[in-house]
Amino acid sequence: MVKKVLVAVDGSEPSGRAVTFAAELFREKDAEIVLLHVVEEPGYVGMWADGIMSPEVIVIPAEVRQEMERRAEDILESSRKMMEEKGMMAVGKIRWGNPAAEIIEEASTGSYDLVVLGTHGHGALRGFIMGSVSDRVARHAHCPVLLVR
Repeated sequence: MVKKVLVAVDGSEPSGRAVTFAAELFREKDAEIVLLHVVEEPGYVGMWADGIMSPEVIVIPAEVRQEMERRAEDILESSRKMMEEKGMMAVGKIRWGNPAAEIIEEASTGSYDLVVLGTHGHGALRGFIMGSVSDRVARHAHCPVLLVR
């Protein structure tokens, strides 16, 4: 039985569909819903003269970090309101880092029974080239993952 559900949100249309679907699916159930937004911290991979790649970290100015935090709160609040409109209560959570890795980590450490997230449906080639958060989560999460199109 599903008792604890993690719904990953990013403010996109597919994310909104996932929130609505989860609210409708679990409205009659006794499940705890947690909305998770991951703020992706910018970074880049540097290349040394000899061709060796080196991960580099970009330091984010405090005012930019605060704006990123504010936008994350707005996304969570919007998602909470969508849940409330469907008769569901949810709590929000923010994590910083790589979205796929953070969703997988939260799912594992938070003992969730299910992860729900929207998918943009870009297809295998674009997902392979650009990387797909939903694909990585589906492949590596310890619990079932429900992808909403």
